[in-house]
Formats: sequence, structure tokens, C-alpha cells
Amino acid sequence: MKIKRLLFVAAVAALCAGCLIVMNIRYDRLSRYPYQDPKSRALIDEYLSDEDIEYIIEYSIAPSTFVPYIQAERFSVYHAPEYNYMEEAFSYRNYAPALIVKMVEETRDQIAVQDLAQLMLAYSYEEVKDWLDRGDPYYRNATLVLDPSALDTLVDDDHTIATHVPLHLEALTDIPQLTVEVNGEEKPILVDARLQQPLRQLCEAAEAEVSTRACGGLIVTEGYVSYPKQEELYKQAKEQYGSSAILYVDYPGHSEHQLGLAVDFAATGKQSEDFSTTPQSQWLQENAWRFGFVQSYTEDKVTETNKLARPEHYRYVGPALARQLVEEHHTLKEGTE
Repeated sequence: MKIKRLLFVAAVAALCAGCLIVMNIRYDRLSRYPYQDPKSRALIDEYLSDEDIEYIIEYSIAPSTFVPYIQAERFSVYHAPEYNYMEEAFSYRNYAPALIVKMVEETRDQIAVQDLAQLMLAYSYEEVKDWLDRGDPYYRNATLVLDPSALDTLVDDDHTIATHVPLHLEALTDIPQLTVEVNGEEKPILVDARLQQPLRQLCEAAEAEVSTRACGGLIVTEGYVSYPKQEELYKQAKEQYGSSAILYVDYPGHSEHQLGLAVDFAATGKQSEDFSTTPQSQWLQENAWRFGFVQSYTEDKVTETNKLARPEHYRYVGPALARQLVEEHHTLKEGTE
């Protein structure tokens, strides 16, 4: 009798275990999920954990908000709102879902997605990521400017565009310039496209008011300067001037030349002389503003700019702001604060 009872209990236990196994095999993890699209449900069942599925069920999260990203490496259903924010912000760029996930996941511990999107309106993702990872290797408290393409963008010791390369650089044309030979080929000076016409107008006026020579005897000696080139210049200045180097050159990434919005001038045939003593320099000081250019670094503003005077250096800010700065005797920083 006792043996029969034990056999009966064992049989019942085996039956229960079998039922549980069958139930588990047939259990639909998405039985409580209100969205019935078969394709989405198949992807959800394949890629989401039980915990993830409980989350989307509890909050009735529609597949359309996360399924487009579900197959991407490092995808997290909990970060779907951030993916969608980036997709909406840059719908015109047609970013692949996998790239959106990559950008969000690589940076979300460093920057809010809204701030990432704001910076990426002006910078490439690679430029932003490099900034987030490295910061400014030359001045750790520097601020990355939001819009490096704006005519009134301020770059100085405190404000940088990091390694950014302007989008609309062009070879300077119809203007006397000092070209550089690289591998047997002359390389023209590059500037932001918006400088071409104002520089031509400036040259025409200089020919009428200073000298009948081309551009009134003015020659452009420098335009856009890349970040790597600035690193070379800064290194040379450090070797020559030591801790005072910053008075003579800019930190890499902090130069107006990197914006493509600044040019340096010299007097034709007098490149080795003090430009400030030439008629061309005097004329520029009095008239450059008419064409949207201002002298960024003057003798009376060394304290404000932390730069020694550079009579050859002119920044394009547009006629309206140039006139305001000249009339108020302000630097760009003073005039835009």
C-alpha cells in the first residue's frame, strides 16, 4: 500500500512537471502587449529580454518608437526617446538607425541628447565626439562655440571651435595674394566664400583711394589656417617665447583664421617691413569697416584681447557690426556681450 502511494505521488509530480514544461514552451511573452504587428512582435521576441518586454508592456510603448533601432549594436529600449529625438532633429540628413544609436550611446554619459543635437547643427559628429573625449588640450576651461559659421562668432583664449573645418571654404580669387608652393604646385589662400565679394570691393576702393596698383598696393598673405597648422605655429611660438607665446599666437582651435573669416594683409613689395607704417595700413584702419572688416588686435586693447597688436590682421564681421564696433571703439567680444 505504501509503495502504491509513493508511485501515485511520483506520477502526479511527473504530470505536473510535464504540464509546466508544455506551458513554458507555449507561453507567449507578448500576450499582454496591445500591438499585434507580426513582424514587430517577432523582432521584439528575438531582441528584447523579459525585463525589456515587461517595460514596454507596462508603459504601452508602441513598436514604431523603438523597432527601427532594435537590431543596432548597443541598442537599449530605455533610450528610444533619445534615438527619436536625434532622428527628428536630423531627418533631413537621413541618418541610418544604427548610426543614431551609435551616436547616442557613445555620448549619453557625456552630454544630453538635446545639447548633442545643438552642436551637430554646426559640427560633424566626429568633431563633437573628439571634443567630448579630449576637451581642449591647450586650455581646459575653454568653451566650444555653438555656431562657428556665424559672422559674429567669438574665438579667443576662452572660446574655441576645436578641430572644426568650415564648410564653405573657397580659393581666394581676383585678389593679389601670397601663394605657397607645395610639391611643386602653388596653393591659393582659402577663405570663407562670404569674403570674396567684400574683399574685391575693398580692393577696388583701395585702388581709387590709395594707389592705382592692384588692390591699392595691398596683398593678402594669410586666410584660412587649419588646426594642424596652428599646432605647428603654437609649438614654434612656445619654443621662441615660452610662457608669453599666447601674446603672439592663438591656442590651436582659438584662431579667427580657422573660421575662414580673417585675412592678413601686407603692402606689395614691403612684406618684410612694418605694415603699420604703410599708407595701405593707415587706409585700412580708417576704411576697412566700410566693407565689413575690423582690426581684431590693436595696441590699446591688449588687456582685453590678451594679444599684442596685429596691424595686418582683419576679421570680417559684416558691414553693420563692423560699423558698430568702430563707432563704439569695441573689440568683437565687447561688442557682442
